[in-house]
Amino acid sequence: MNRNRWVRNRWVPGVGVAVIMTLASCGSSDSHDAGATKTDEKGGSTTISTTEGASAAVDVTVKVAENGKFGKFLVGANGRTLYLFEKDQATESACTGGCAKVWPALTSTGAPSSESGVDMSRLATFNGQVPDHVAYNGHPLYFYTGDTAPGEVNGASVPMWYPIDPNGDKIDLD
Repeated sequence: MNRNRWVRNRWVPGVGVAVIMTLASCGSSDSHDAGATKTDEKGGSTTISTTEGASAAVDVTVKVAENGKFGKFLVGANGRTLYLFEKDQATESACTGGCAKVWPALTSTGAPSSESGVDMSRLATFNGQVPDHVAYNGHPLYFYTGDTAPGEVNGASVPMWYPIDPNGDKIDLD
């Protein structure tokens, strides 16, 4: 195999995952942050929930956000919306290749953790699209690269992709 092709196919996606993990681990060191609100261009707002008194050393993987259109939905530690893909079969990811570049997997370097409103018994990891892919209620979780800020839910307009509610069900507005 051509070395340049191997580097491009193996190394570059790994860098993307590392960048996402780095962004996901960034956050405020203020232990009394009670939440943040983002207002979208249509005047709607999204509240990103955080637990008051949470330690900055805690790696929160999954938490709950809420807005008027979607209600409560799961987000990663970076506040970006988490999605499920209807083509997935249990913990077998159907999102590979080019799909995985647009829909990167949520991963956890240890046991996934959560904040209030997320059922810890529904969180697990498996080796799917990538090692330590996080699943909730049996659904592998993904970010959407079209969501560039906390609380955006742009991926909901893509067929077969859905934000996920705290019960572990897809949010389908149709």
